[in-house]
Amino acid sequence: MKRLYKALPIILYPYIYMFCLLGYFLAMSNSPDEYKTSNTFLIVLIFIAVICNLYSFITSFSFIFSAKKGKYTGKELAKLNMIIKVVQIPAYIIHFCLGLLGLIMSVWGIPIILWAIFIDFITIVLSGTVGISAAISAQKENTLSTGQAVLFSILGFVYCVDVFISIFLFIRVKRENKKN
Repeated sequence: MKRLYKALPIILYPYIYMFCLLGYFLAMSNSPDEYKTSNTFLIVLIFIAVICNLYSFITSFSFIFSAKKGKYTGKELAKLNMIIKVVQIPAYIIHFCLGLLGLIMSVWGIPIILWAIFIDFITIVLSGTVGISAAISAQKENTLSTGQAVLFSILGFVYCVDVFISIFLFIRVKRENKKN
C-alpha cells in the first residue's frame, strides 16, 4: 500500500490539471478584478504544473531504479501498474471527448485537441515507465523472459493496448508466483 501512496502523483496526473483549469476558470468568472486575479492564479497554476510534472517524472523513474535494485517484487509493480492504468481510463475518455469537441470547433479547436494529446502523451509516458519497472522486476524473478519483458514494456506505451497488457502482466506474474 505504501507504493500506492508513492505513485499517487502518477495515478492522479491526468486529473490534477483538470482541477487546476477548472479553478482558474472559476476564479476568472467570479473575480471583480479579473486581470489581477488571473495573473496571480495563472502563476500559481504554472508553479503547480511544474512541481507536479517534475515529481511525477522523478517518481516514475524511481520505480525503474528500484526494480533494478530488487526493492519491489514483480507482483507488486505489476499490480501498481494495473491500478494506475485502470484508474486513468476515465481521464482518457474525457480527453477523447475534449478532442471531439475541438474537432467540432474546427480551427478554433486545434489548441484543445493539442492539449488533450499532450496530456495523454505525458500520462502514458508516466504509466508506461511504471510498466517498464514491472517488466524488469518480473524478468529479474524469471517470471518473464527478456523478450517478453521488452514486448510488455513496449506495449505499455500503446494507447488502449496498455490497459490490457497491464492486466495480463499482473495475471501472469500472480499465476507464476502461485506456482513457486
